Amino acid sequence: MDIRSVQAAINNCKGLCVEIGGPTPHGYEFIRELGLTLPANILVTNISNPVTLNPFGENPEQHHVDAVIDIQHLPYKKGSVDMIITSSLPHKLHKTLLTESAKVLRESGLLVIENEQPEDKELANQSNFEPLLDTKIANRFHSQIYQLVGIA
Repeated sequence: MDIRSVQAAINNCKGLCVEIGGPTPHGYEFIRELGLTLPANILVTNISNPVTLNPFGENPEQHHVDAVIDIQHLPYKKGSVDMIITSSLPHKLHKTLLTESAKVLRESGLLVIENEQPEDKELANQSNFEPLLDTKIANRFHSQIYQLVGIA
């Protein structure tokens, strides 16, 4: 899929858009570098796992967080989320992220994973996600934008 089509899919996300594991100190570098624009109404969440709650050792007061959630049981109804974005979630939680995202995303909802791992591709496929844009920016990180193609 080309960049314009990906931007059109992002623009179609008019409902709930959630960032999980943020806020990140560097923002959404790969989104900016691709020339994509995210919705302005992103709900910024952090996860309740105390080991990963503050992975960068920063003062949590420095960043705005709308909610703290349990990544093992996302607090959203089935099919109620348009987009989930993660850019600072530890790799060991990606399997949980993929499984839970498939439950709460609407059909054709988007999942944006920065720092994707090789095993994420198979897990995404098993959870009915289809890759929209597979990118590596300046040899720094590998990122993926997935679309949910069926309700799991």
